[in-house]
Amino acid sequence: MHALGQAGESQDEKTESKSIMNAPSVRITYIGGPTCLLEFGGVRLLTDPTFDPAGSEYSSGPVTLRKLAGPAVNPKELGSFDYVLLSHDHHSDNLDLSGRKVLANARTVVTTNEGAQRLGANSVGVTDWQSVDFRTSDGRTLRIVATPARHGPEGLSRGAVTGFALFFEDAAEDVLYVSGDAVCHEGVAEVARKFNVQIAVLHLGAARVPEVGPFHLTMTALEAVEAARAFKNAVIVPIHFEDWAHFSEGRAEVKKAFANAEMERRLLWPERGRPISIDPQSDVETPDLSSALGQSLAQILKRPEVTIEDLVPILRELAPDIFAEDQQSASNDGFFRNELKSVETEIKYEGYLQQQQRAIERMKKAEQRTIPEWFDYKSVSGLSREMQETLIRIRPRTLGHASRIPGVTPAAVSLVNVYIEIQAKRRQKALAV
Repeated sequence: MHALGQAGESQDEKTESKSIMNAPSVRITYIGGPTCLLEFGGVRLLTDPTFDPAGSEYSSGPVTLRKLAGPAVNPKELGSFDYVLLSHDHHSDNLDLSGRKVLANARTVVTTNEGAQRLGANSVGVTDWQSVDFRTSDGRTLRIVATPARHGPEGLSRGAVTGFALFFEDAAEDVLYVSGDAVCHEGVAEVARKFNVQIAVLHLGAARVPEVGPFHLTMTALEAVEAARAFKNAVIVPIHFEDWAHFSEGRAEVKKAFANAEMERRLLWPERGRPISIDPQSDVETPDLSSALGQSLAQILKRPEVTIEDLVPILRELAPDIFAEDQQSASNDGFFRNELKSVETEIKYEGYLQQQQRAIERMKKAEQRTIPEWFDYKSVSGLSREMQETLIRIRPRTLGHASRIPGVTPAAVSLVNVYIEIQAKRRQKALAV
């Protein structure tokens, strides 16, 4: 029996001792692609199993995914494990043929509701913010919470995907987050608000599949920086940025983006096949702000470790009247805080916002493109049935016309734009025969 609570020990010492005792150890073995073995507080979890050899190809409709590298650890070398965290089952770069066989070795496979229905057996389905608890051999409770994941731009139908937040009930402040295949969106920011993420395992690579559209389906390097800013206390572990032909960004782009944001120290690159232990407290340095002397507040705020709340004391001195007015009306408190956060977002993400604006301008130029009368909406992979029926019924003349139809998203318009080219080439080949 441990000696906590003995006479002479202060309450602060009791709390600190308990925290140290309950803080889970984390060890990660990177196997390749999205596949890792996570050893978390004595529990062994496998993420998105992919164990097929290099050179494997997987075709689904017009899309063919190509695997460039095999796993660093094969299933026989893996040893036993307790659970599988499966972000989704319907894409082969997250669950390949050999990976499907591995699922049977787990006590439970935690995945989406749709995935659990398809897989059956030992799988359990979860939706956003739903949790499942597992009792460990030492009497602790591991809680796995499903977190929002969006596999591409808003409105694109790519099937259900989930991320995961893991923690022990007696150490709820030590959270391990696995993003799953997702772009950086509001759901990621919400995870950061709900949980004290200490380690964030992010699926990167800016996956692009031309047959689906020109946009990225997993986080870009810039979006990874944005996520790291949200998880300001976390070690960032990049995975799923290599081993497959459809990734448009690799390690070099991620390193450059983090270096430009002065956040490269936040990255921890796992080595293939070699277990690494992670201690968030020692792996993330405490930033030194002494060099900020002489800089503007905007320059200081661009630093990833600085938030608008950190600057409130200075702002209060510079503009006391504004803060006094805010304090006089409790109803304005939420509005005032939102205004401050808006300023922070504009300053911190200036480069990202400019990039999005350029994309909008390109889209405006494409609005005048005519949609041929022969265009087949039913063959556009990624359009929901409802959206297909709407477009077939209305038959918009141009992409601009299509974009103004209620319920038709920018992602759907981008898909139509891409498939105009694809179908035109197919028609030319057919006519040439």
